[in-house]
Amino acid sequence: GFYVESSGGEGGNNLFTRGIPADGNFRYVSVQEDGLPVFAAPECMFMNIDLIVRVDQNIDRMESVRGGSASIFASNAAGGIINYISKTGGNRFGGSAKFSVGDYGMFRTDLEFGGPISENLRYHIGGFYRADNGIRPPNFRANEGGQVKGNLTYVMKKGHFRVYGKFLQERNIFY
Repeated sequence: GFYVESSGGEGGNNLFTRGIPADGNFRYVSVQEDGLPVFAAPECMFMNIDLIVRVDQNIDRMESVRGGSASIFASNAAGGIINYISKTGGNRFGGSAKFSVGDYGMFRTDLEFGGPISENLRYHIGGFYRADNGIRPPNFRANEGGQVKGNLTYVMKKGHFRVYGKFLQERNIFY
């Protein structure tokens, strides 16, 4: 249902919903994290929504609603909703570490862990750092930075209360 054109580099790309004419950006698609819109306007002059969303080991899963029914759940979502669901701490301590290297001087490390603090209180924290020179030689470090995300969840008999935060500081080249 979605066609992604990754012509801008790490960010500033285009996403199209099949069957809906659009000129690019993320028009008519709401991008969310844990059910909340990341940014109310999916496109601004020289700023697409993919500049402020990064997928790392903190993501548990992705859910999507395509088509007209998506407009019931989010504004400006005639084409659909993409919702990234974050990991939360469980009953046992756990986590993962991931190290990646690649062409063009690429190095990336992801780390995430979480678990119980008490019987009803759980936590999860994680993030990534990466750096690379880019696919075209710009004569400087093209992409560098990372993010840290975390949440605290208080589990009740009928539901839960969650507090979360995210810090993203990354510099990306735009081709």
